[in-house]
Amino acid sequence: LKSRQGGTGMEESMERQPLYMSDFAPPKPVGQPKGVIQTFDRVKVVYIFSLVLFHQRMLTAPSHSFFLSDHLPYPHIDHGVECMLGLLLISGWLSSSTWKELPWEQHMKKKVARLMPPFWIAVVFTVVALAFEYQSWPQILQCGLEGLGLGGWNPTLMWYSFNRPLWFVSTLLAYHYVSPAFLRWIRKRRPPQLAALVFTLYLLRQCIALATLLIIQGVYSDISPYVRVIHLWSPTQVWVPFMGAMLEQITKRTALPSWVTATHLRACSNGLMLMLLVLTSLVPSTGYVMLDALIAYANLITGPFIIVLVPLLSCEQNFIYQLTCNTGPRVSQLFGSMLTLSYPLYLLHWPLALLLKRFGLVADDSWAAGVGSSATSIVLTAAADALLLGPCTASFAEWLNKGPQATPQAEATHEKPIAYPALETAANLSQLPSAELMRMGSTTAGASIGAGFIRRSSLVSLTTIPSVQDAILH
Repeated sequence: LKSRQGGTGMEESMERQPLYMSDFAPPKPVGQPKGVIQTFDRVKVVYIFSLVLFHQRMLTAPSHSFFLSDHLPYPHIDHGVECMLGLLLISGWLSSSTWKELPWEQHMKKKVARLMPPFWIAVVFTVVALAFEYQSWPQILQCGLEGLGLGGWNPTLMWYSFNRPLWFVSTLLAYHYVSPAFLRWIRKRRPPQLAALVFTLYLLRQCIALATLLIIQGVYSDISPYVRVIHLWSPTQVWVPFMGAMLEQITKRTALPSWVTATHLRACSNGLMLMLLVLTSLVPSTGYVMLDALIAYANLITGPFIIVLVPLLSCEQNFIYQLTCNTGPRVSQLFGSMLTLSYPLYLLHWPLALLLKRFGLVADDSWAAGVGSSATSIVLTAAADALLLGPCTASFAEWLNKGPQATPQAEATHEKPIAYPALETAANLSQLPSAELMRMGSTTAGASIGAGFIRRSSLVSLTTIPSVQDAILH
């Protein structure tokens, strides 16, 4: 209204600025890295801790399921794996949002230092479980593949693995091997091209799953005991982190309509989560084994909704954030500790449950067995993380990073630097009190600096400077 009545140039410039999903995110707590999305962290924590309980049906309590759909009065498809699609999408998203232009060796060092020490220790626990339950040589072969980070690429892993969750690391490592080139490539593509590629990879994933089921059908007359392989096999899942990385770029570079508000985003996020809760719990069986398998394990129905939900969750406008993040420090510390423990727990809970059952420390096939095994696995993982995994990871990272550190390629370029006359002034904005910033904003000089730095297309490269980032936040 002011601009229509002859307002200042800054007001007109501000009015024209595009609106992005990240603009709706609440302010970060003091000391929290800017790339952290708390909703993603909460989703990972809740899913992995719940997964430990759900897996007890396959470990210690086969006739006592903790999943709602197993207690419905009508035939239903298998549920419980849908959230894994979201977890893989989030992994790809975060790899893109935190990516830096590093040589491939340095990039892999960062990933290996974090992922591999807990993984190798989990393989040791798997070998111990195998030693007590050994039956045939394919089990040794599968364990060897898992030690090499290739376990997820064996289509028979579900019959011979003593630690099925390790397929996730196999899949994620395959993505990280090629992610530097891929992340560099997607930054040169337009959002519509990336959206088309996301859709293409979703269809490719369905086609691979369908082809796998058709092959199984040609071998076995009854395929129902074998259909779960399309959930565990890396060739059907490896595409998902790529989709997540492209979703991050699409969301980052796509402007929203000017009429969108935080209330709209909150309603969409919460509505989609409730819809997915229904789709992952109450969907009845279609009567066709192959179609049920695609719905249950290849996310034929839930996939598109999860793909839309992940970008919505990134702006923190949802009930998960409202319930768990706008709380006191004790709740935040609890979730922080659970997040630290979630990756080791995911890797260790399977062999730990097998060992607990082998030594008769949990009751056989009962509700108490499932709850007791889950609780004991959490306690043992916490102890192993404090005494073994944590120190080993820190020592391995220190050893791996010895020697000269490579500088990012962006700093090593020999391009002539561009001079920005307002850079020094803008960089010092973060040192000024809020009242002084408000006063400057009303002046012509302040307006030109503010409009210049808010316009992303003109000063994208400057936003990598911390002081400039703080100035933009102010």
